[in-house]
Amino acid sequence: MKLNTNYLGLDLKSPIVPSASPLSESIDSIRTMEDYGAGAVVLYSLFEEQIEAESHELNHYLTSGTDSFAESLDFFPDMESYITGPDAYLELIKRATETVYIPVIASLNGVTPGGWTSHATLMEQAGAAAIELNLYAIQGNLEVSASEIEAR
Repeated sequence: MKLNTNYLGLDLKSPIVPSASPLSESIDSIRTMEDYGAGAVVLYSLFEEQIEAESHELNHYLTSGTDSFAESLDFFPDMESYITGPDAYLELIKRATETVYIPVIASLNGVTPGGWTSHATLMEQAGAAAIELNLYAIQGNLEVSASEIEAR
């Protein structure tokens, strides 16, 4: 039986595409999904705010107290020399695309207008065949109308 299909402009051998989940956190699991008939796999989601929080936390600990004494100004190198961001995720994309024959689709959750675009570019460069993009904002102010939220 032929199950070939076209999804996102990708020719798949099967319409089965496991969605973003912890199952896609390891190469072995991705390989198993391919072995059991997946036509593509969507990796677990990378959250823009998680990347930003990790970067801010690292910056806080590296700069905390450095202005206390003149000697402490050069205790740590500038933040530019530290690698923060989605490095492990990008490495998973690269390794997965080198290991399996099915398309690997990255998943990105963005919260700021345009803040996700640089991460999407890095995912593409790492070898993602496509990117699942989820844009969202958690609204906590009851005074904001539904139409204002949708417009944003």
